Amino acid sequence: MNSLSEEYECILQAQQEPKHFEALYDEYFVSVWKFIGRRVEDKQDVADLVSDVFASALFHIKKFKPMGYPFSSWLYKIASNEVNRYYRASKKIRLVSIDHASCKSLAAQTNMEWNDLKQVLGKALHYLSAQEIELIELRYFESKSFAEIGFILQVTENNAKVKTYRAIDKLKQKFSVLQ
Repeated sequence: MNSLSEEYECILQAQQEPKHFEALYDEYFVSVWKFIGRRVEDKQDVADLVSDVFASALFHIKKFKPMGYPFSSWLYKIASNEVNRYYRASKKIRLVSIDHASCKSLAAQTNMEWNDLKQVLGKALHYLSAQEIELIELRYFESKSFAEIGFILQVTENNAKVKTYRAIDKLKQKFSVLQ
């Protein structure tokens, strides 16, 4: 889908006839898989969660209202809730996947070189709350706008921005202590 209007037309078709949901599934399956896969280690759990996300999206497609964000933001919101539910239910330790490509903008934001950043990032993340980690993941690893982050986390755009920068400041403080 090349534009929000094409995407919205596809959503309208899916709201009328569920068989049209397949196009949305095909379009976003890989990105939702990657989104969840960066947060959950076990591949079977990832598969189950992705399945749950799309089942929920299909079940609730008639409730979807366009807000000016891509459909993927709504799917990420569902996925975020599913991942949070998974960790609450399983009592497993939350996974944060860090790779060089995803961290370039985070390194720039913290004024650190990549090699310095990767040495302390794993330790520093232990000092952040689950929501602070999710804000950083969405902004720097998923490249979401503050408006989309606000929608996904059900906060205002400004609140998403403020909380993200506070999390970055907290990381910077921990970096200086851990170096």
